[in-house]
Formats: sequence, structure tokens, C-alpha cells
Amino acid sequence: MNISIVSQGSLPGVRQGMSGAGAGHDSMRDVGGRQLRRRAPVIQGATAPNPNSNSQPNRGVDDTRRAEDYEAPLPQGSPAVRRRAARRREDTRRLKWTVEMYIEVMRTFYIINHCRDEPLPGWRHLLHAEFLRRNTTFNITEQNIVDRKNVIVRKRYLTDLQLQEVKREVGQILYQQEEFQIQPEVPLNLELNGQQVYTPNPNRRNKNSDAPMWRKRLEKNIDEHRADADVLNEFLAGNNSRRVMAKTQAIARKAQIDLNNADHRQQLLNLKDLLRQKAKAKGARLRRYNKLTKRKQQNAAFENNQKQFLRSLEKQDEEQPAEIDPARFTTYWNSIWIIRLYLPRRRGGRGLLNIKNQCLNQEASLRRKILNNRDPLITAIAREDAGYTPLSLGCELIPVDKKIPDITKQLPMDDKILLNKEVTEIKWNSDSDAVKITCVDGSSYDANHVIVTVSLGVLKKNYKTMFVPELPSYKINSIEGIGFGTVNKILLKFPTKWWPDDLKGFSLLWTEEDRINLVNECPHFGPVDDEGRSWLEDVYGFYVIDSNPKVLLGWVVGKMAAEVEYLSDEVVTSSCMYLLKKFVGNKYDIPAPDGVLRSKWSSNQHFCGSYAHINIETEKRKASAEDLARPLTSKNNNPIVQFAGEATNATKFSTVNGAIETGYREAERLINLYK
Repeated sequence: MNISIVSQGSLPGVRQGMSGAGAGHDSMRDVGGRQLRRRAPVIQGATAPNPNSNSQPNRGVDDTRRAEDYEAPLPQGSPAVRRRAARRREDTRRLKWTVEMYIEVMRTFYIINHCRDEPLPGWRHLLHAEFLRRNTTFNITEQNIVDRKNVIVRKRYLTDLQLQEVKREVGQILYQQEEFQIQPEVPLNLELNGQQVYTPNPNRRNKNSDAPMWRKRLEKNIDEHRADADVLNEFLAGNNSRRVMAKTQAIARKAQIDLNNADHRQQLLNLKDLLRQKAKAKGARLRRYNKLTKRKQQNAAFENNQKQFLRSLEKQDEEQPAEIDPARFTTYWNSIWIIRLYLPRRRGGRGLLNIKNQCLNQEASLRRKILNNRDPLITAIAREDAGYTPLSLGCELIPVDKKIPDITKQLPMDDKILLNKEVTEIKWNSDSDAVKITCVDGSSYDANHVIVTVSLGVLKKNYKTMFVPELPSYKINSIEGIGFGTVNKILLKFPTKWWPDDLKGFSLLWTEEDRINLVNECPHFGPVDDEGRSWLEDVYGFYVIDSNPKVLLGWVVGKMAAEVEYLSDEVVTSSCMYLLKKFVGNKYDIPAPDGVLRSKWSSNQHFCGSYAHINIETEKRKASAEDLARPLTSKNNNPIVQFAGEATNATKFSTVNGAIETGYREAERLINLYK
């Protein structure tokens, strides 16, 4: 075979382009259907003319040979490609799967799926990315890590006990993240004080409970509504295909719409909107059902875990109680309370109260058990861990039959207390240690230190005129940023006790229909807010007072609580009787009350509300109780104007003990100054 000119480049069958007869290995067939074997490629010799050489190619020599006759090795790519391939093969050989690696794979899987066994959409890519992020030394492909996870689950390389431990660990990791709404289901406590509390049964299979029939019908209706709405949308858009026309006619017959009428398009448009509204409403109902079902399952898991813990306490020897490890105890209850207890509605309107009392009884029983064990942990839990500090009032225990203070004796601070002295101005100067106080009656007093204990409501109302010069910007930001609301009480005294002895009160739950009919039913409707809500909807409930068995205490909580203060006692009494008869009148014979007493915190100019709280504005402004409590100092850094009260307590605001602690705090500040 004589070749006159041989050009450089790949021949047919070489992988570049994969063109020609050799493109598909064992894929060529002749006309008769017989399979043709791939022809060995022709190896090109050095027959191409060298442009830099003057020599002519040998035109009379056949310089082509078969691959099996060619002794030189085939080209294997560039050196960089060979190095990467060798490194990949080396990593593959070096990666040996151990139990620790299996645990790391499942830990990563539970992290991306939030402790759920069912994978989320796109979990393959997330698993691979998270695994490489957590283990930077591994070189593994996405398919390899996915296959490894499936093999671990299918062949049970890890026991149920190991998987539960991994879930518990991942639950703590997720709960400690900044995104606190990402929470695990309920991690199980496996061991306490060296005793096994929960032992998974590897032979046990989870019961697959079918969804109720009404839920299946609801899902089917949602799919039908959406499909019909899509068909009508295509028809109204001009799609007149045979399929769309047939389905549109069926939908029209079902809705009793004549397509021959002139206004049939408007009717179909209204029908499409109606179908979408129905699908949306039923979808919301389905989501609400799924949410409640999940909460019930979480509640069942919570109760089971709590029972297991209480049983472990009962097994301990009372004569020689086992020492409770504070770390284990804290870890256990942290894992339990990350899921809020679901409180279902019960018949008779007493479900919330019964469950609340049950929880309180269980908590009291638990504390008694720990106290009987003579473990000092109860002190840490009840006081130090909760932020409480025992206060010594500097007095001895006095019998209960004696009154405090004793009016027959002169107290040492009687001549230091001035009554009916409403302060209107506090003039302070950072260049000196003197403060001047002016009262509404014109009297004035000079002092070295002033402790302001007015409520946050008074500060919000009068801080611009009370302090001269004006307060620093950080102080104003705290005053305006921290919330201050109103909570009022209504005391109803009845001639007789008409409720049972075991009842602690009534919590009111409204239906939407009752809210709509409230205007027509209540004879003394009273004020409403901007949204048309009545102040009666802000009445949280009525509760029994142990010290007076004939009195019910009603709580008014909300933005309408301040408006109630301007109503007459007759209107408030008749409105409360309307609520009691509406909610429990069919069960009890309720007499008319013979007395009413109520608080008016908002309209009182010396309080202007009840107590402080944290709201969205607080977070926006970055306001804090620490800035509110920071004293105004002189040039010598001595406190001259100090602030106390419940609003200045960062952890126990809106409480009496929190307010008392702030008074001790400011007194200690002055004591330390003059030591």
C-alpha cells in the first residue's frame, strides 16, 4: 500500500470526536444483521512532512502498521491528567470505611434532614457538600457517599442504639445554632446515672398508620380543584384542543353552566376563581391538621420520656440515694424542653387547666424526690441556675400574729419619708456632685445622690421635662425602646360560691362565629379597637382566689386593657356576667355579683401602665435594661442619678422580686462608693 501524503491528526476510531467506523465498540452491524468486530486502529508513523526539514517523504514505502504490531505504549494524556488520576486512585485505595466513618455519615445525614429519617428534596447534594465541609481530608464523590448511606441503613451496619445516640447528639447541635426554629423531633434519653432508661428493640417495626379517610378525600378534592382550575385557565386562554374541550364540557356540566350562553366565559372565570379559593382553604386545613398531628406525636414522645425518667428516680434506693450528676440532669431536661408541650382542647373547657395542674404536680413531685435524695443540686436548679439570689432583710422571724410594722413603735426611717411630694424636675450636672430636686408644690431639695424608682411608663411620659439637662442618647433609646403595657384585674364578689371546689378557674377560647355575633349579643358592648375587636376578647379568663372563696379574678390583657379603665362599674359587671353565662352558663347557675373591684394602672399618672416587656421595637433599637439601669455619673465617675425598678432588671423584669433586687443593687453601689 503506497501512501503519497499522510496528514497529522487522529484517524477514525480514535476518541477525539469518536467519528468513523470505530466510534462505537462492538456496535457496527452489516446489512444482514451480523455483528462486526472493531478494526484495530492504524497507528500513524512519522510519515507526515516536517515543515522545518528539507527532506521529502518516502513515497514508495508502506509505513503503516497495525496496533498489535506496534510495540510502543499508547499515549495516556498529559502529565497533569496522569497525576490527578494517580492521586484519585491512591485516595480511593486509602479510604477504608470504619464504624466511626459510618457514624459520621449518618450524623451528616441527620444534620441536613433535621433529625428526620425521610430525606428532604435535594438531599444527595446537601449530604455530599456537608460531609466534605465537615471532613476536609476526604476525597469522595457524591454517588459514593449516597450509596454508602443507603448501605449503612439497608445492611444495618449501625445498631438502633447507635442511631438514637447520633440523633440525640445532632439534636443538641441543631438546637444550639442561631436558627433556633430548626429543632429536632424529640431525642430520647438512653442512660441516667449509669442506669439504662430506654432500650430500643431492634426487632420492633414502626406501625404504619394509614391516614384517615377524610384526609384522603380532602387531598383528592384539592387535586381535583387545582386540575379543574388549570383546565379552565387553558380554555379561557384560547386552547381549544380536543382534550381541553372535553374536560371543559365535563366541568361545565357539573357546575350547570351552558357553554352556548353569551356570558359563559364570565361564568367559567368565576368558577375558576372559586375552585382556586376552595383548594387554598382546604390546603390550609390540611396543613393545620399536619401541624396538630405532629404536635400530638411530640407530646406523646415527651410524656414517654418523662415517665421513663420518673421511673428511674423511683428505682433509686431511698436509704442510700444515688448522687445525681448535675451535667446529666441538665442535659436531660434541655433535651426534653426544646419541644414545647402541646395542650389539646378538651371537652368542658377544662383541658388546659387540668394539664397545667398535672404538669405542676409532676414538677412538685420531681422536686420532692430530688430533695429526699438530699442532693444539693436542687439548690442550684431552684436558685442559682434560675438567677435568684436569697435576700436577707436583716430581721428575725416574727410570729404570724404580730403585725409588721408595729404601729405602736417608732421606726427609724419615719422622719426620712416625705409623702405627697410629686417630683417634677431633677436637675443634675456632670461637673459637680450635686443634684437639685423640685416638687410640684414648689419645694426643692439638694442631694448628692438620687435613686429614681418611678415606673417606665412615667419615664416614657415625662423624661423630656423631668431631667435637666436631657438624658444621654443611650438612656433615651432604652426608655423608648423597652415596651410597657397594661394588665388589669377585675375582682367579682358573689353572694355564694357557685363553682365546684376542685375548679381553679375558666380560660376563655373564642370561635370566629362568636366574635362576629359579639356586637349583637352583648348589651353593653363598650369600646372597640381599630380592627373592630371588642375589649371582651381581651378578657383572658376568670380564676379562683384561695384566700377568698367567693371571689373570681378576671384578667384583662391586651391593647384594650387601658380602655376598660374608663368604663363604669355597671358596664364592666354586666359585661363580665355576659362572658360567664356565655361560656359556662349552661353548666352552672350564676348569681349576680354583689361587688366589683378593679385596677386602673394605665390611667394612674404615677404608674401609666403595669410592667415592662420586650417587643420588636426593643430588638430594633438594641435597647436593654442594662442601659436603663446605668447611672448618670459626675466627672469623678461617681453616681449622682441612679435608676431602679422592675424595668431595670435584665432577667426578672415585670416581677416584684426583680424590682426589689434593683433596689438592693443601687444601695450596694452607694455602699461600695463610701467604703
